[in-house]
This record gives sequence, structure tokens and C-alpha cells, in this order.
Amino acid sequence: MALTAPAQDFITRAAHAALILNHQHGEIVDLDVLGNTSPGFIAIITDVDLAENPTFAALGFDKDALVAGLYALNTVKTAINNAYVALAMLGQAGR
Repeated sequence: MALTAPAQDFITRAAHAALILNHQHGEIVDLDVLGNTSPGFIAIITDVDLAENPTFAALGFDKDALVAGLYALNTVKTAINNAYVALAMLGQAGR
């Protein structure tokens, strides 16, 4: 049985998301290194630093939010690492 148009659209959308994740993987790895090892921005940046930036201050963006956001990115990185081949294949399926 052939795929229906909605099923094909579903695969195409999933493939597009997989391509985006694969593309962003290197950036997430770099952020993890910069944040946690060298130079270790997570330890360096303070709430005072963030409050002095008008954009961050207006958002109420603090170190807890930074750490939580980076934790989420690291969780995504781990998921990509664990399913890298499948994500790569899915990304190619949409081309």
C-alpha cells in the first residue's frame, strides 16, 4: 500500500526536523565545552553580569535560566548522540 499524502507529509516534516537537529548538534557540543570546560562560562557568568545587560534584565533572564536552558540543550545533545544514525537516515529520507 502506498503512503498517503498526509503520511508522506509527516515523514517530510520529521525529516526536516532531523536535518535541523543534526545541523545544530555541533553548535550544542561547542556550547557544552565552552560552558563547562574551557573557559567555563557557566562558572564565570553571574546574575550581576546578566542584570547589567539591558536585554537580559528586561527579560528577567538570570543564571538559573541560563543553566536550565543549557541543561536542556545538553539533554538534546545526548539524545542526538544516542540516535545519530537514525536521525541521519531520517534526514536523508526527506530529500
